[in-house]
Amino acid sequence: MAQFKRSIFAALACAAVHGSSFTAAVAAGNPQAILQDPPVFQSQFGILDILMVARPVAATEAILNLAKPVGWIYEICRRPSHAAQSCPAGSVKSTAYGGTRLAMMPGDKLRVRLVNNLPPIPEAKHAQDVSADLALNPTNLHTHGLIVEARYPTVPRPSWGDNVFIVSFNAQNGMPQALMTDMHKHGMITMDPIEYEIDIPANHPSGQFWFHPHVHGIALNQVSAGLSGIISIGNAADYACEDDACRRPWAAKNVRHLILKDAQIEASGSLSTQQDPKFCAEFADASEAAREGHCAGQLVADDGGDHTGGKWIFSVSGQVYPNIPITSPVGELWRLTNASGCASYDLHVWDDILKQDAIFQVVSVDGVSVTPTVGADVNQQGVAGATKIRAVACPTTSGTTTINAPAMCATSVRMMPSSRVEIHVMYRDANGRAVTAPANAKYILRTVGFDTGGDQWPAVDLASATFQAAPPTLAGHTIGVRGQAAGVHLGAGQFGSHLPTPPMMAAMPSLPASATPSPKCKVALAAGHRRRIYYGVPAGTEDGFGLGYEEIDHNGLPVPGTFVDVTAFSPDTTIVCLPLAAGNKPVKEVWELVNVANEDHNFHIHQTKFRVLTGHVAQTLPHTASRAVAAATQARSESLLPFPSTAILHDNMPLPADPSCDGTIASWRGAGATCLAKPVVVEIGFTQLGDFVYHCHILEHEDGGMMAKISVIARP
Repeated sequence: MAQFKRSIFAALACAAVHGSSFTAAVAAGNPQAILQDPPVFQSQFGILDILMVARPVAATEAILNLAKPVGWIYEICRRPSHAAQSCPAGSVKSTAYGGTRLAMMPGDKLRVRLVNNLPPIPEAKHAQDVSADLALNPTNLHTHGLIVEARYPTVPRPSWGDNVFIVSFNAQNGMPQALMTDMHKHGMITMDPIEYEIDIPANHPSGQFWFHPHVHGIALNQVSAGLSGIISIGNAADYACEDDACRRPWAAKNVRHLILKDAQIEASGSLSTQQDPKFCAEFADASEAAREGHCAGQLVADDGGDHTGGKWIFSVSGQVYPNIPITSPVGELWRLTNASGCASYDLHVWDDILKQDAIFQVVSVDGVSVTPTVGADVNQQGVAGATKIRAVACPTTSGTTTINAPAMCATSVRMMPSSRVEIHVMYRDANGRAVTAPANAKYILRTVGFDTGGDQWPAVDLASATFQAAPPTLAGHTIGVRGQAAGVHLGAGQFGSHLPTPPMMAAMPSLPASATPSPKCKVALAAGHRRRIYYGVPAGTEDGFGLGYEEIDHNGLPVPGTFVDVTAFSPDTTIVCLPLAAGNKPVKEVWELVNVANEDHNFHIHQTKFRVLTGHVAQTLPHTASRAVAAATQARSESLLPFPSTAILHDNMPLPADPSCDGTIASWRGAGATCLAKPVVVEIGFTQLGDFVYHCHILEHEDGGMMAKISVIARP
């Protein structure tokens, strides 16, 4: 975190979940446990109907192999009755800290009854607002990455879609002050369980998504305490094959789900839910033991935090430094999810014999399989990967560096919070070719440290992998991928001919005014225009977070009357409004993302996906108008280049910081501007109706106000 943030969190004590004291020890020399896949609930006959209870871990249950109450979990079972409040004794249920997987198919319906049994938060404090109601620990649910409706309840269908503008309070914690106004800072409130009913479109891409709470102000607290899980749509066989010709679909037994969660546990036994990136040093020193799944807490001199005696645990699906035995001759697909509130990973697969990073194939990003273009070079693939993928040439039979097959390979992936990446891992030689593993071959999945310009997230070994000495059975050195990213834009895809379901009757009378579309929502973005979103610091503050906005015309100039300076989130203000196209067909818009802050941010938008048009817009002209025209012209020309801009679809994307920026828009486009931040230009498809948000998915920043509201309505 940048230094200005240290000051506010010194004044605002970090919230924590307190339990009995324990020693968070991971004994050196203990045999490694074999990685277990998360518990799974599979849809049946097109429906997955579950009860989900958010609650603290009981003293008799294990979390991170430690039998102490140190976190919050989702207890999940199939719904026993319509009004159930808890999972019956003896029922099949999951209480896994590491996360539960909800397995569904395109066209399925997800029904969730969410019960809030969370305890109060002793100190609920964050940068934007301090509310007594937040101390009561309200919660809700967001299905991150799914392209589904942000539906409000209606009279004939009184359930919620994937809508974050509803929160549920636990009556045992007391009555919220917001009951007097029927509104909470983040939308409507209820003292009852929330009923969700989410329709998965029949043309939804197959891949990995996840779920987590999304209450503004304490999202970081709840995610850091352990509240999250994953959602899989379809099967890996929908897009992955054991051979280039796709004659042998990928077997489910060769898929693993790796959920990356981290927990900062103090020497007292409490789990901190406001992450401190200085909890331990970024890199181990000569006296420190190997960082196998954890690092040691330290004294932080500049802000007075003392984590001495504590441990920062980096678990994989709830296990600390597990071993992954790879026995299949075709290798495995690893579905990786960064379920951290704030921590970022620079993930490498280290060959402990060759002492170098192993090459792996990137199969899917953010839940959608990639479709690289034949002949695309590594730099072009890197642009489409939006700084997430450190692309390298895929190995070929001849050992040349020419990409002869539609595959994407890498030596590392950068995963900011909420990112998902699916990689193919098998043993390879020094040139990346699939070979029989030598005796004692071992890979180490590790993060090598991640500097965001303010935060230094630590280097830690996360898991090891061992191999059965059997020759590979691949036809070549890469697997076949029938990527779905390009197909999403075609006629049968969600951004092609998808027709959203029209609103069902009038909304319920209790809906907030924000549910009523603004008149300006009826006006589509003019041809050649784009939206520009600024990530920065609100005026008059030194340590806040916010977003700015303006519309840009076809000449790259701001449209008068559209400018909104960087401001903190308000649920009562809709920043972006748009109608769908005629016949309620999809709309595609171009957005330009500009990070004017001096630290990295992570753009995320709900209910949709986006593709990168360019991340390399030149910023050589200092004057506002000249710079804008140059940027727009270059962006338009680069978007037409024959590189695989459709190869990867994202729902979150790093926005790297430039140290020349100070957080203000004026520093970037004012007279004598000194900020040299490079915009990232993306194309976003809109198909889903409702009110939703875009924000920074570093949850400290989101809770601090770096979020804005968007509304999409049906065309009259």
